[in-house]
Amino acid sequence: MLIIAVCDDGTYGPTCSGRCGFCQDGAACHKETGTCPAGCQGGWKGDLCIQSKSNVFLN
Repeated sequence: MLIIAVCDDGTYGPTCSGRCGFCQDGAACHKETGTCPAGCQGGWKGDLCIQSKSNVFLN
């Protein structure tokens, strides 16, 4: 028997355990890949929009 999970907004992956990054305009990420369809919010980069564009890190 094949069970296909349908992830809630904000999660992705085969078991919906991935958390979406910072997608533009608060859009949901792709349910299978986690990529943001319209790109990243300001200050974020990368395929999953989880890499900060800033080199400043808070402790």
